[in-house]
Amino acid sequence: MATTKSNDYLSYGITFLLYGVFLLLDKVGIIHKIPYGGQITSSGAFFLIAAIIFLITQPNRLLSWIFLIIAILLNAGIFLSWTTIYFYLIAPVGLIIIGVVMLLISKKN
Repeated sequence: MATTKSNDYLSYGITFLLYGVFLLLDKVGIIHKIPYGGQITSSGAFFLIAAIIFLITQPNRLLSWIFLIIAILLNAGIFLSWTTIYFYLIAPVGLIIIGVVMLLISKKN
């Protein structure tokens, strides 16, 4: 049990540290000199960073896959140009569905 709590702190700590560095670099103006640098501070990038870090550091990968699915939904407009029209509906509906599933799973436990 202590290992899981330690892994949680490590995962969350690295995620917040890395995203905080990206936000600081954005505020200073360094990120805008990098191609697609503005995308690094988006919410989709936050979930992608969290998914990668949690995949690396967590023995239980369920939360990692949830973060990855959220990141894919939030970044779908970047990768699939045909979804840009529907992107404003896909991301919120996907997040609502994921939230409901997570609530139902938590009620079951």
